[in-house]
Amino acid sequence: MLSEVCSSNSKTVRTNSITHDEIHTHVSSFIPTECGAGFTQKLEVMFKDMELSSDVMRAYSSKSSSKSKDSGGFDLSVSILSQGNWPSYPAFPVSLPGHLTAALEKFKAFYISKHSGRTLTWAHGLDTCSLRAQFPKGGRKELLVSLGQAVVLMLFNDEGEGGKLSVEDIAQVTKLGEHSSLLFRAMKSG
Repeated sequence: MLSEVCSSNSKTVRTNSITHDEIHTHVSSFIPTECGAGFTQKLEVMFKDMELSSDVMRAYSSKSSSKSKDSGGFDLSVSILSQGNWPSYPAFPVSLPGHLTAALEKFKAFYISKHSGRTLTWAHGLDTCSLRAQFPKGGRKELLVSLGQAVVLMLFNDEGEGGKLSVEDIAQVTKLGEHSSLLFRAMKSG
């Protein structure tokens, strides 16, 4: 039933002529009878998490520019998801470049200052990055990639044109080599 509703409303959602609250209201009206109270309660928490994440990011952006020089000149967007109501994801151990680590630590300090007693656990396996790249023959492109792929691609920034890195070098620097399946996924094109 949910897929039927989503299909019938897909054009409306794609054109942004329906708001998040309207979707929430519409879905909330039939989910309890179709899926039960337990599922409905988890879904309500998920909607609340999305709303709170949006509020946290607005507060963070207004307090400090998320595109400042100390963040490496990139936009940071974080979703705060409460454990237990969202699917669990396996750990994705990766060694991040310094400017990414600094930006995450800055956000974490901001979040902890506002929500004492809470902890943040990064789910890097879910992270996506939009990178702008200049290719010698293809010109400027924007790439939407996983965090693992972004970390591997950013290694080539220091190599210069025509630079080469071995798989062993990439594995050592990113720490993805300790989990060969993660390195394979990061180096595989989508």
